Amino acid sequence: MLFAMIAKVNRFPHAPSPWLRLPAAALVLLLAACALNPGRGVKSCKYRFQTLGFTGMDAQATHWRMDVAVTNPNAKDVTLTRMRYALLYQADTLLSGWNPEKRTITANDSQMIQTSLDIPNALWKRLPADIWTQTDAKFDLIADAYLSTWVGDIMVPHAVKETVHINMTEQVAKYRDMVMKRFFGWPGEHLNEGGIAGPDTAAPSAPYPPSGTEPRTNEHF
Repeated sequence: MLFAMIAKVNRFPHAPSPWLRLPAAALVLLLAACALNPGRGVKSCKYRFQTLGFTGMDAQATHWRMDVAVTNPNAKDVTLTRMRYALLYQADTLLSGWNPEKRTITANDSQMIQTSLDIPNALWKRLPADIWTQTDAKFDLIADAYLSTWVGDIMVPHAVKETVHINMTEQVAKYRDMVMKRFFGWPGEHLNEGGIAGPDTAAPSAPYPPSGTEPRTNEHF
């Protein structure tokens, strides 16, 4: 009796998997549908980081501009509703934020998406003291994309995930040029108040006033 029970159990050692009961064609279709989730037929857009450059500085923050090219390989338009981004230095998140601008990417076309990054000046204290003298400073850029498509809304995590190389000495040079243009650029309406003609002005420059009587132009800045 014991032998018979053992033989009966061993005849079907495991219950057949329900997957094995599916016809082969149905199984292929099911796996293909899973592979398309969550877009359900929407081809993935391509996101290519282009540049990250310094654009200005004030008492609160340094300002940067990030450019990302987005390509839509689909036969229908998709709308990039927003992007969430994070900028890191050696795994330390310097800032994160949103680009709320909506952009419609037409079928089989590309667009450049620009985002302003405002890094508080206090955050630079967490970076190496020589960061502004580095010619190859490495930052990690991560961005999630949110799309509106003909099948619904889709979130693409880590649509952009790249190591960004920045020549910080060039960014310092840009800042110095901005300062020089602000105070000494032509045509300079504030400097012209002192009788100094711009390079395109035909009239000769008026002589400087005697020492001690110069106009106080710094009040305008």
